[in-house]
Amino acid sequence: IGISNDQIEFLLNAFTQSAFTSTESGIGLGLSICSHIMTLHTGTIALESNKGFGTTVFLTFPYNTFDA
Repeated sequence: IGISNDQIEFLLNAFTQSAFTSTESGIGLGLSICSHIMTLHTGTIALESNKGFGTTVFLTFPYNTFDA
């Protein structure tokens, strides 16, 4: 539970897993796909983690209003 700070910066890269999650199933594409989706929507993705406690992923979408 939780990811060390030195590993967080790499988790948005494709096929990357933290040392802790490497024992779990998956190929390391989930956060990379989320990052690309956020880029397409001009949003942001940020990770905050405390090793031993857990990780929070923040997704921020832009708010736009359109005049009709």
